[in-house]
Amino acid sequence: MSVSVAIDDKNRPQKPSHGVPPYVLANPTVPPYVLAHPTAPPYVLAHPTAPPPRTTRYSGSRGDTGPRTSATGIPQVDATTGNTRLKGRTAVKCFLIVFMLTIIIVILFRPLASPKYKVDSISISLYNGSYSTNLIVKWNISISVTNPNMFNKAVYNDLSLSIFYQNGYVSGFSIPPFHQGCRSRTFLNTSANALLQYDDNPLTSAIIKDWTKGVMEFDVKLRADLKNSYFFWCCPIHDYNILLCKNLKIHFLSNATQGAMLSGSQICVYDMY
Repeated sequence: MSVSVAIDDKNRPQKPSHGVPPYVLANPTVPPYVLAHPTAPPYVLAHPTAPPPRTTRYSGSRGDTGPRTSATGIPQVDATTGNTRLKGRTAVKCFLIVFMLTIIIVILFRPLASPKYKVDSISISLYNGSYSTNLIVKWNISISVTNPNMFNKAVYNDLSLSIFYQNGYVSGFSIPPFHQGCRSRTFLNTSANALLQYDDNPLTSAIIKDWTKGVMEFDVKLRADLKNSYFFWCCPIHDYNILLCKNLKIHFLSNATQGAMLSGSQICVYDMY
């Protein structure tokens, strides 16, 4: 059997000289990228608005500045880009760790602020004792203690007060132990009695003399044995404070046996001696 093919078959598509098939030129909606690929198959004509075919780039090719893909069109992650992201995340983690450690060190080892002591009020009552041979002095004192530390609690194991008049000791008493939280203020009310002899006692004579004038001045000395602690009562730090509240003026009305502090509350200062 012999098969003969006419070379000059008129039904056979002719390829023009510029390389674009006639069936491509017959469709006016053919996108320009099809004209750039004259060998595009006919199914391209069914989707004239389809995007251009993806250009396949292989890792390591020269002049490759875009995203890398495999022969199947799946994007490939560049090793350099992955290392850069990993280094960035590691740097952020290191910064956060150093930042948290710095905060912890500052909290644990920063210097503690000293407590603040203040005498809020004082009232005195004077009485003659039996047979008028002694003078009874009754004290009512209100003191406030403030802990200014934000992260430190305090425990006062011992807090004592001493009352002086013209550098002479008059009376003293102690306050029971108490706890104090962070940045808190504690009010302490206490009272005590003093028995002063009349006989040849210059201190008693001076008190009675100023009593008749209507104004008396006393000094109060505080001694505090406390323990500061951080979170969960760890790392305790013992401290011993001595404070002095000078020139506390007590005012008496005429022929009155009771007097009160003339001015408002007074802050006590730390005594170095």
